[in-house]
Amino acid sequence: MVTLAALVIIPRIPVSVDTRFLKLDSSIGGYQLNLFGGRVSRDLSVFSKGFDFKGSTKILLSVDADDGDQQKGSSKIDECIDVMTHRLNLLGVSEYILSKETIGDRDFISLVVPTTDSPENVVSTLTDSAKVIFRQLNPELEWSKEKFTDYFYNIDVWEDSDVNQRDLYGIDLIDPHTKTYEEGNPPRLRIRFTDEGRNKFIQLAKENVNRPLALFVGNIPFPISMPEVSQEFANGLTGDPVISGNINIPTAKVLSMQLESGELPLATSIYKTEDIEPKMPPLLIKSNLFVGLFAFGALTFYFLVKYGRPGLVGLICFTSFIITYLALFKLVPIRLSIASISGMSLASIYCIYLLFMVLGSLSQELMQDKPRNLAERNAFKRVWSSVISSGTFILLFSALMYSPGDLPSREMILALVVGSVTSIFIVFYMFRVLLDTLGWYRSTK
Repeated sequence: MVTLAALVIIPRIPVSVDTRFLKLDSSIGGYQLNLFGGRVSRDLSVFSKGFDFKGSTKILLSVDADDGDQQKGSSKIDECIDVMTHRLNLLGVSEYILSKETIGDRDFISLVVPTTDSPENVVSTLTDSAKVIFRQLNPELEWSKEKFTDYFYNIDVWEDSDVNQRDLYGIDLIDPHTKTYEEGNPPRLRIRFTDEGRNKFIQLAKENVNRPLALFVGNIPFPISMPEVSQEFANGLTGDPVISGNINIPTAKVLSMQLESGELPLATSIYKTEDIEPKMPPLLIKSNLFVGLFAFGALTFYFLVKYGRPGLVGLICFTSFIITYLALFKLVPIRLSIASISGMSLASIYCIYLLFMVLGSLSQELMQDKPRNLAERNAFKRVWSSVISSGTFILLFSALMYSPGDLPSREMILALVVGSVTSIFIVFYMFRVLLDTLGWYRSTK
């Protein structure tokens, strides 16, 4: 387990061997993890860094509020923040700070996101309304499959229907990771209608049997889908239809997000942007690493002098805890930030606390000249009640401190809980297995 964790945390290291007997050109570490057909993917080449390590961009948005009713305008801004928060959550974005900010007598929407060179694109994604409409071919034009290309790229041959974004909940890609347009397999789209919208679409389909319907999105001058309506399709349509379409995964996600979250009650525009420097510059990171190495050295000295060979086993376990914990930072993932490092520090102290309790109890048992197996069993038994109490306290503390809307709180609690669980596993499983395997005991009598 620790070996796999070590492979997760190490960066990409080239391995090149060119001899008479062996030729090898490969690498170790820096892997890309893809599971379940790409539904779960992790970039293990780097740690995920938060605002404190990579900086951020603060975007201040002005709103067209009703100047005559300040209270009503403030309420509308709160509604805008709710819609934007919903959109960010639907997109799977977890690293952001969204709040209302007052400058003078004006209210603004403050958005802090990872450093970006194109704040306009970020704002457009969060504030634009979804534009979706089904169009039907001009009734005066004849249709045949040979004219597909001519009609596909000619927007003037299409007439608007009354089925648009207000009739949809969303547009989802089916099996987007296994079927891509680039491979020659147009991805399938599931159109999620409202009840009223589904009835309107069914009627539209029946009016256009053996003719195409075109689905237009945004300002794209050609349809993302242009299926020909068959008689079976029109008569058998009762649920959400599935059609083929030329649309990529990011576009589909943004479109579905905009449809699900609804429209913003107020128009917004960028008032100003500001790049915020990282709070953890390289020099401060290096100094903190030096302090950590010094503390580890002091711990090593104390364990070896005080507990002897069992202390060495404890150091092996603590090193394994650090390696496993860092691997979980990449796999979960947990972003590196001041808050998450605070949680990591508390979890590391908790692991050392557990090791001290076990080694101390084991030392006392051995001083009474008890058999090795009995001494081990009694030592872990004496410590277990303290683990239950301390673990319960950590869970209660985490529950009280957790705040869904507070990014630093989430990061610290996540790091603390993951680290505490890892500590208990390492000390009460790995430590005991190593003691049994190595049999390194000596009486300190």
